[in-house]
Amino acid sequence: MLTVALVVALLPAAVEGPRPRVLVLDVRSEGDAQLAALLGNEVAAELARGDALDVVTSDDLRRLADVAATRESTGCDDDGACLAEIGAAMGARYVVSGALGRVGASTLVQLSLFDVERGRSIARESAQAATTEAIASTTRELSARLRRALVSETPAPMPVLPLAVAGGGAALAFVGTVVAAIAYPIVIDASSPANGGPKPEDRQTAQVLGAGGVVFAGAGVAAIGAGALLFVLGVGE
Repeated sequence: MLTVALVVALLPAAVEGPRPRVLVLDVRSEGDAQLAALLGNEVAAELARGDALDVVTSDDLRRLADVAATRESTGCDDDGACLAEIGAAMGARYVVSGALGRVGASTLVQLSLFDVERGRSIARESAQAATTEAIASTTRELSARLRRALVSETPAPMPVLPLAVAGGGAALAFVGTVVAAIAYPIVIDASSPANGGPKPEDRQTAQVLGAGGVVFAGAGVAAIGAGALLFVLGVGE
């Protein structure tokens, strides 16, 4: 059986990035193996639409590890522990498995979505195709349902640009406020230097720093507002 140790030894460490990784296993079929392979590609292509998911397939695993990492070679059917092992080895959060079967004159297409982190199946889809030509479209429709389920499961990405703009603005406003707060007492101190008041040159410097602090604080507040606007408009997500 394919073990995690073997795959990890042959594959680079995979860390789940902003897009959750989905491993699409070969579709099981007792009949047409070529059709099953094509349907596996249909599933992967449908899941990869929109760039919300990082999709890898059993073919990717075989090319990288040079082993047949399918359920047939691993003895992995719909067993949760086995799917979790393969998914974890590929750095995948989710594993999609599928099967074709005959129901009278029709073909039953079944797809299952397994959550590696939770260790359980979270979605199952199935439908009958009356003709061979309808199998592909049925598979795409079931895959689209799984993709919608996956996207709804995935937290929305953090809006990087709005956060960066607002965060930079907050830092700018903070620095400006601190500088202005330090300069203000010196500027308003009316005491003469002889009585412990600031020297003329110190007062002048404080005035410049205070004015600069006010400008910085104002620019920071404006940047915070711009970041909030970008967030509302959905820019930079």
